[in-house]
Amino acid sequence: MGVIQACAALDQICLTPMEADDLHTIAHLGRHREIFQHVPQIPQPFDAHAWCSKAIDNGENYVRHIVRVGPARVPVGYVQICRRNNCDLELGYWLGKDYWGNGIGFAAAGAALVLFVTAGGQPKIFAATTPDNVASRRILTKLGFKETNLSEPPEGMIDHMWEP
Repeated sequence: MGVIQACAALDQICLTPMEADDLHTIAHLGRHREIFQHVPQIPQPFDAHAWCSKAIDNGENYVRHIVRVGPARVPVGYVQICRRNNCDLELGYWLGKDYWGNGIGFAAAGAALVLFVTAGGQPKIFAATTPDNVASRRILTKLGFKETNLSEPPEGMIDHMWEP
């Protein structure tokens, strides 16, 4: 399976493939330190250029999409499905701080799963959260993820698994 270049639209959100031109959007959305407090894989301070380059250059980052909302398709965050170091698939997402608490994370993560499965993706998908990231744990539960110990999450994180 290659990188999915398709867009997805579900109700309030639209996912569009991330391109190099999205660097300034990602930098703007990631400007608040609190955004990555529960994402130990993203070093601080956030280096949008290095992060975007890594995401775009990773051929096993199958879904790497900007999350957009409304008729104007305002960019509000990012969602991906990629391979972990142990080759398991992993869902990851983050939103600009101004967009927290509006159901966008749930919609974006759900749209990424639909996009992946529609493109032929079959394997189990994992997602890791810190124990105190109540919002993400709630999103994963609503999407049908179950806590598991079948993979290797980053240190100090709780793993969840979803099977299409």
